[in-house]
Amino acid sequence: SRPFVQLSVQLSEGYLAQGDSSQTPPSFELASSCVSKTRLSRFCQSLDQMFCEQGESPILFTWIEWLRTESQHFALETDEELEDPRAVMIWQGPATPKEKLEVPQTLLPSCANCGKCDARYPLVSLQTCSHVVCSPCIATAMQVEAYCEANHCCPLPYCRSQLSEKDR
Repeated sequence: SRPFVQLSVQLSEGYLAQGDSSQTPPSFELASSCVSKTRLSRFCQSLDQMFCEQGESPILFTWIEWLRTESQHFALETDEELEDPRAVMIWQGPATPKEKLEVPQTLLPSCANCGKCDARYPLVSLQTCSHVVCSPCIATAMQVEAYCEANHCCPLPYCRSQLSEKDR
């Protein structure tokens, strides 16, 4: 299973506004209970570097996809201790006996994009590619694609099949 890393982002008021030519990245913080502070700090450096390399394009999806798909294979270049203030360790105490007895609900369907299984958000089976995604994931992807005047596609980075009219 993949280590859990939480990305918290604060966007400036004019982020993605027409004519906004500022080169200021969104402020962010990475938190985890199972990834070391040094590794999280290196992740922060990588996100900073991606912003510099991406230019004026929106960076959030690039960051999210890198954290979701590539960060687990990210190798530390040195053993040097590094402490970025945006890297936060989450302490989780020992599990209580009740938590140890609970059975994970692995048989329930979950979103192929974010992995969540939440009754508040219905899952959608895309007819184009048969992937199952939650309504927030598909809505977010479609909102960004509409802003960029791009075709609506499956939000999974390894698929990106163009959605049919029925999927929209």
